[in-house]
Amino acid sequence: ARAAGRAAPTRPPPVVGVANALRASLGFRYRAAWPIALPVVAAAFDRLGPAAGPILGGCLEALGEMGAHGEGLQCRGQLTLCLSAAVKALGPEQVLSVLPLRLEEGVDAEIAAIRNGRSNGFDRDGDDAMETDAPGAELDENGGNVAGAAGARLWLVPLLRQALRGCRVGYFTEEMLPIARRLGKRAVEAKAAGRAFEAQRCAAGESALWSLLPAFCRWPEDAAESFPGLAPALGNALSSRADLRGPLTEALRRLIQQARAAINADAKAKANADAGADSDGEEEEEDDDDEDEEDEDRAREAAAAAAILEDRPDWFSTEIAEAQAAAVAKYARNFLPILFNLFVAAPPERRGELSATVGCFAQVTDATSLGGFFRTVLKKLVKVTSDAENAPDALTEGGATKSARRCTFMDLSLAMVPGLDAPARDLVFKAARPATGEKDAAVQKRAYKLLAALMKPSTHTEWLANNADAAEEALVEGAGSCAPAARRYRLRCVAALLPSLMEREAKAEEDAAAVNAAGDDAAATRSAAAGSGSFTVLLSELIVATKETNARTRQQAFKLLVDIPRGMERRAGRANGGGRITGGAGGGGGMLGAWLAAGDDDDDDEEENENENENDARHRDDSEDDDMEHAQASEEMGSGVRKFFMTVLAGVVGASPTMQSAAVMALARLLYEFSAQLVSTVPELLPAVFALMQGGHREVVKAALGFIKVAAVRLPQVELANQLADMVPALLACNDDEDGYNRFRGKVKVVVERLVKRCGYGAVEAVTPQAHIALLSHMKKEEFRNEKRRKASIAGSEMGGGGKSIAGKSAKTGRRSAWNDAEVFSDDDENGGGGMSRFGGTRGGLGARSMAPTSRREAGGGGPRSAAEAHALRAAGGARLPGAK
Repeated sequence: ARAAGRAAPTRPPPVVGVANALRASLGFRYRAAWPIALPVVAAAFDRLGPAAGPILGGCLEALGEMGAHGEGLQCRGQLTLCLSAAVKALGPEQVLSVLPLRLEEGVDAEIAAIRNGRSNGFDRDGDDAMETDAPGAELDENGGNVAGAAGARLWLVPLLRQALRGCRVGYFTEEMLPIARRLGKRAVEAKAAGRAFEAQRCAAGESALWSLLPAFCRWPEDAAESFPGLAPALGNALSSRADLRGPLTEALRRLIQQARAAINADAKAKANADAGADSDGEEEEEDDDDEDEEDEDRAREAAAAAAILEDRPDWFSTEIAEAQAAAVAKYARNFLPILFNLFVAAPPERRGELSATVGCFAQVTDATSLGGFFRTVLKKLVKVTSDAENAPDALTEGGATKSARRCTFMDLSLAMVPGLDAPARDLVFKAARPATGEKDAAVQKRAYKLLAALMKPSTHTEWLANNADAAEEALVEGAGSCAPAARRYRLRCVAALLPSLMEREAKAEEDAAAVNAAGDDAAATRSAAAGSGSFTVLLSELIVATKETNARTRQQAFKLLVDIPRGMERRAGRANGGGRITGGAGGGGGMLGAWLAAGDDDDDDEEENENENENDARHRDDSEDDDMEHAQASEEMGSGVRKFFMTVLAGVVGASPTMQSAAVMALARLLYEFSAQLVSTVPELLPAVFALMQGGHREVVKAALGFIKVAAVRLPQVELANQLADMVPALLACNDDEDGYNRFRGKVKVVVERLVKRCGYGAVEAVTPQAHIALLSHMKKEEFRNEKRRKASIAGSEMGGGGKSIAGKSAKTGRRSAWNDAEVFSDDDENGGGGMSRFGGTRGGLGARSMAPTSRREAGGGGPRSAAEAHALRAAGGARLPGAK
């Protein structure tokens, strides 16, 4: 070209050649390589980002052709991932410019195709497909769209819902919303004219477009500018279209939640950065984080915020989030009345999304405006409460019965509690307090929900501090009339109030001690009684709640029992200058706090110091003083745990077996969590537990066995070995009579197995009564058989066998050490039935005075009928062993 005097053609950039190669790889002739080519194309979209539009436009067109026939492709998963990568890289505007949805055109093409097919004699079963609403009418005989390539790309909508992020809400308002309106209008007209197929297809297209709104609201870049233009359409659709309330409310919640999560996360990051410059501030922040981890509600909120922020774009700044929240909050006065009316009219099972949306708006609406809406709702609640059942002027909205209407307006009030100011929260308390004494369980449950929301420590600490006396009085008044359905929410109130009651009780004891030292015994008694009444009532209720049949209520009671002494440890650590306090399952107490407070006292200028030896000596003296102080602090923290332990111990002398068993279960939970601090206390308690076992009451004995099971696991080996002489005979005494043998056989065996694992066969056998020696013999044989099976399983695995290793299974289950009250106090062997023991061995039949298995002939079963049955019976542990009585 240059010799002829022409300019040499410019070569395309290498990226264009790569794009052409990728486009060619998506051709039909290379369909066998599509599973390999599609991930490469997806990586190209990810790498190029928005610039991939003009470069990989041909690949996007090929992907559209493949997506239209995606149901029949084996590489459908790779195709979905590739299309999602394209949507994330290019955004909806570029993707839909190349692959338009064609919803309106697709409906016309489908109608025309059906008409042509009918005119050519392919009418389905002689029915007029245009006048029926038969499912699948838009599909041909091969499962494809009857319109072929001209059909709508509805298959692209789910991909857009999953992949859109950081796009423009204005694009939805400008492009999607007009199409949705036209389709909706056309669907109404077609339905009125009797064209069922056209109405169904238009309605499906409209719903598909509205379902994209939550995806467009996922971290949008222009919500502050575009939401005012979208808000009227949202309000109209929310009021008139019940079928669209799901995506509409989800979009509103997403705009608010993402904005608030971003603002809070940035504020917390800034606070942490500021606190990081000061070591004292860092330790204080660590203490706050430790409190957050122990608060179940705060942990749940933190997990939800982390899930929201997981895909947050880097460019979504605090300024954008604040502008977005302000734009949505500006229209709260328009959306809240609509949501209130929908909430009241909806059935109870459909109110969840509406309640959540009201709660989101309550968090961004100014307190004055929200207070006006709340007072309107409160007036209706008061009106419903005061109305007679069949009064002519009674309020009828919200439910068919008076109870249902009260629950409706109480639920609506509950949704607004997070955003209310102090005067409005006082009104909530005045409305909820009388309802805690209602006999209607549904109303009482809502009342305690309201109180729990008011006393939530993470949001309303100031209100609770100002109204602690009234809240305490309300809880004490309702102590004996709480319905089981409301128990869990009442315990949340107790959890919020108990810390202040504990502080007051401690101060009352100090005052009583001071007065007693002055010689006024009567005044000391009055001072001590003044601080203990409410605390005793609420703590007793908490202890009894550990026996609730509802699992969630029971777990919350056990959690609260642990949180109280943990709070004592934390306050003791702060009072003595300690750092973070850990109270894990091992009962580590405040050791980590002492370690953090010790710090590193090395002198950076040690080489320049002429008096180095004096400094080292002084440093050692200071370290010794610090160690003594930290040891004293740890002792004080342990004394707090022991004090609470002894307070709970008072329930053991309760008048009812229920109180006794609940107290023992609570003590078992505390021992499991704080074993290190309670080592010196448990040996003094064990004789009382053994005495309870001799009483013979079923639930008390079962709780005592659970306590001993925990002691066998958590006590140090030396302390446990010292208690064997009393523990083993007391355990086996439960089986000395036929009734006890039937009830507690399996539980006692499990505890004995634990003792053997901790202390050895010799130590346990030395203190075992002669009547029960056969149990240990049987356990030895079971262990020998299990060991043989384990070795055989390992050998089979090494030789290529398919059997699962018993050792691997044991290792997997052995790591499970978290508290589980269902396992500690289980009822799985009450009837003395067979089955495998959790800790190895089987539960065969037992004699009247021994836990060793006996033969079926002695039990009256007639014995095995053949040698094979006898062999199987022996393998299952049911054959008679030597020495069995």
